[in-house]
Amino acid sequence: FAAPPLPQRRVPVLIMIHPNIWFQPRSRKAVNQAVQHHGLLLQYVTSPRQADKEEVLDAVRQDGMALEWTAQELRADREVVLAAVEQRSSALKFAAEKLRADREVVFKAVRRDGLALQFVAEELRADREVVLVAVRQRGSALKYAAEELQADRELVLEAVRETGCALAWAARQLRADKEVVLEAVRKNSDAFEYAARQLRTDKQVALEVVRRDGRAFEFATRQLRADKDVALAAVRRHGLALMHAVIELRADKELAIEAVRQNGIALGYVAEELRADKEVVLEAVHQDGEALKFAAEELRADKEVVLEAVKCQGSALQHAVPQLQADKEVALAAVRRHGVAALCFVSEDVRADKEVVREAFLQQERNDKMAKRDMAKDVRRVATPLAAQRRGVAQQNRTRANSAVAATSAAAAQAKRRPSSAGKVAASGASHWLIAAAAGASSELLGKPKRSGTPGTCCFGRA
Repeated sequence: FAAPPLPQRRVPVLIMIHPNIWFQPRSRKAVNQAVQHHGLLLQYVTSPRQADKEEVLDAVRQDGMALEWTAQELRADREVVLAAVEQRSSALKFAAEKLRADREVVFKAVRRDGLALQFVAEELRADREVVLVAVRQRGSALKYAAEELQADRELVLEAVRETGCALAWAARQLRADKEVVLEAVRKNSDAFEYAARQLRTDKQVALEVVRRDGRAFEFATRQLRADKDVALAAVRRHGLALMHAVIELRADKELAIEAVRQNGIALGYVAEELRADKEVVLEAVHQDGEALKFAAEELRADKEVVLEAVKCQGSALQHAVPQLQADKEVALAAVRRHGVAALCFVSEDVRADKEVVREAFLQQERNDKMAKRDMAKDVRRVATPLAAQRRGVAQQNRTRANSAVAATSAAAAQAKRRPSSAGKVAASGASHWLIAAAAGASSELLGKPKRSGTPGTCCFGRA
């Protein structure tokens, strides 16, 4: 005896349109209709449809990258490719070779995204006008320009003004040009890394650069990172630049004080002997209480230093020695700054003190009120333009609703002039349908409408 074969069930196909959107095509017709809303579904339609210009235009206008799934002859169609790059510049890579050498198509692509220059034909990458438009839109497009244009001073200046790190793709002689390098660093301090070595060893250039942005000190040569003048200029702008100074300079008290005044956490990069210097540590904890964790143990047991730290940041109490965590005066200073959260760092005895606990909760209440006030300001700043936009939409919907009511009234008046009763019934039905449609549309877009409460009237006016 042979068992009958089990019926074959078709497994539904799911197509991912977006990471959170899946489409299940129930028919070829459904896929073709969906293409108008999600252009990339063009890959699932039949080959004849991929060669249908109207359908392809609908797809690429929705998502330019749908050009990848069009027939070869349409990738060479100027109208289709223009529509695609207007929606997504990177669609240019799927265009036919002759259109990637078409100036109008290329200009449209690079104006929208300069990085589309990488898909342009070789001869146009050497076209100064095309490259200039590209680097003004995206400075890093200089990477794809022809070699002779990477040596064009005016063009490179335009590129580094948009993206400082475009200096990486400039010709060697321009990376040694002081004006070009300074322009790049003004936009992005990391660009100093790509400057020629003779500029990175030039003290005057280095001083000018680090005075604008101390983070550029990282890319100076060792010789300049051992220069006290350059290091001082850098830490005054960016305290943490001290980490890039040579070890000998990290033991310099004047440099250490300047660094911790700008950023208290720079105390973590000073020499060990300066972490035990009370003057240096007081400057650090005054700027950032959390710098107390880098202080020497004897200073973490110093009441004056710890009080200064917790007045700046109550949570700094966690870095104090246990004896000071049990000190009521220090605990009060911490909770007055940090509220209830500071109670986590005090000793058990102090946590049982009514005055300390009361002060902690009072401060927490003040902090919460301040936070709510700040949040309300943020909400008002965001909500004001949204409210104006909603009012505009509401006005448009009222206008549409009034137009629908006027059309309904006209239809009802015309029906009354008709001799047949059937016509009156039809007009009456149409009128009720239009009123319902208008009310439904407005309710959906405006929220629940206010009703006048007068019999014989609708929410938008007299029926």
